Amino acid sequence: MRASRALLAEPGVLIGLFDEEPTTQRVERVNRVDDWDVLVVDEVSFATRNRIDEAIEAGVAVAIGAEVHGLDAPESPVVAGLLEGHGLAAALARLLPEGSVETGIRLAWTEEGHPLDAGVAVGFPEPVGPLWAEPRTLIDPARQALVAPTNGRWRAAVATGGSYGSTQTVGVADDRKFLDALVLTAAALAAADGAYPDGVVGPGAAGETFIEHARRAGLEVASFSTDGE
Repeated sequence: MRASRALLAEPGVLIGLFDEEPTTQRVERVNRVDDWDVLVVDEVSFATRNRIDEAIEAGVAVAIGAEVHGLDAPESPVVAGLLEGHGLAAALARLLPEGSVETGIRLAWTEEGHPLDAGVAVGFPEPVGPLWAEPRTLIDPARQALVAPTNGRWRAAVATGGSYGSTQTVGVADDRKFLDALVLTAAALAAADGAYPDGVVGPGAAGETFIEHARRAGLEVASFSTDGE
């Protein structure tokens, strides 16, 4: 599990692993989820779906790296899309000024793929830097979404918004594996805090609690503002 090492950096956290033998303290092998606070999985698969259903039935929060469809969880939180750029960008949007909705919020993130030769220019924090992006449709019409394919080890996400006269951008960029582990860790800890509502939600639904845990785990958020004329 990619988040295990990051979770062990948190004092008082005990980790249970399915189908793996523990190799360090505060980690134990488990066969059921109902005695735990949060179930963390990378994706919904044949191997994990029964455990996800068991957690939901027991009222245990679930943190899932992938997007999910057709999953019903009316009485427990399921935080999904943690390893998708949209989830991280939407969480960063929580750091924008409250008046950002007046001018709309733009979310942008990277995905693995060959960089585009043209499109919409997006400035990501270094070491990713500027990339060409293409539009992606979101359910929320107040938010524009852009996806920038890129090669290599780096992953990035930004959110831009503001009130009339000024615009603010917040963003992150880091090693893909490190950022994936950090996001899973922050969501799991926020879920253990009870910060998420019941139902299937994204990481940003915990408000700033998710970002606070992510920062404590090592997330560095870049921010800059542009004043209009």
